[in-house]
Amino acid sequence: MFTPDEIDLIRTSFAPTMPIGAKAAATMFDNLFQANSEFEALFSEISGPPKTMFWATLGLIVNNLEDLGSLDVPLTQLGARHANMGATPERYGMIADVVIGTIATINGDDWTGAHEDAWEHVMGLVVDKMLDGAATAQSTAA
Repeated sequence: MFTPDEIDLIRTSFAPTMPIGAKAAATMFDNLFQANSEFEALFSEISGPPKTMFWATLGLIVNNLEDLGSLDVPLTQLGARHANMGATPERYGMIADVVIGTIATINGDDWTGAHEDAWEHVMGLVVDKMLDGAATAQSTAA
């Protein structure tokens, strides 16, 4: 699924965010609201721990890159919950882009195109799994 080089790129670029997880999450949400103000209304009630949980979930994904399939069920369930809260397919890609941009900013001059490609790969797979869950939730609701 991921090459050893991709795993290394993802993990080494995520490492600087770990000691500042709460700040990284807050920055990511601020960046998200600046990129698209409609997200602010969706996330207006989320603060503190849920934002930190977002970053912790990202860490769980990073720690399980060798067996990302082990997270299929939780990721599809997460996608279903988000669909029930009004998330639309196009929003997942926007959020993934902001996550990648936030990690890139934290890494500064150490960030490369190879990091970007590796993160696009992992976030693409995560978004696909969450969209599977969203589709299941929508078909069940119909």
